[in-house]
Amino acid sequence: MLKKIWLSAILLGFFPIAIITYQTFSSGDAHITPQPKPIKKNIDSQPSPDSHINPPIQTNNNNSSIPTQNQDQILKPTKKHNERVITVINKITKKMISYNKCFVSYAPNFALTVNNQILRPGREQLITITDNKLTVTYSYNFLNGYKKGKRSVEFEINPNQDLYEITFSWHNDWRIIIPQATPQQVNVIS
Repeated sequence: MLKKIWLSAILLGFFPIAIITYQTFSSGDAHITPQPKPIKKNIDSQPSPDSHINPPIQTNNNNSSIPTQNQDQILKPTKKHNERVITVINKITKKMISYNKCFVSYAPNFALTVNNQILRPGREQLITITDNKLTVTYSYNFLNGYKKGKRSVEFEINPNQDLYEITFSWHNDWRIIIPQATPQQVNVIS
């Protein structure tokens, strides 16, 4: 009986209008439930003319203090950034970054970047800074990942000086030391 209804629904074209499901209960009775067809909405790619209302254009009389649209478009002055080039020297030695335990010295894999430029040990490099801000990022890795981390230290540097030396100490709270600059903030990256 159900197969005949299903077949006739398909042949007569009722299938897109209603989907007939067959549910069997424990008593063996059959129950037919029509399911409604999903409704599809046509979305126009162009908005209707009533959907967008233009605000009224106000005119400014000489005696009125109402602002006009042209006065709202006045550009605000932008802040100029003070850029300059400084020389940074990496004076971090293997002895500074290593630690001793049970009379054995352990040195990590250590990487240093200054304003996103890699700075190798014993080298000096010209760095462009903005508004006397310098960001030094270091990462370390002991024993193939047993102890590792990455931190970034932001410095406010002296505007009258052009040469800076970077050193390191595990015993200092900032860890990165630049005698000619003032540390501002430490960010733990990982």
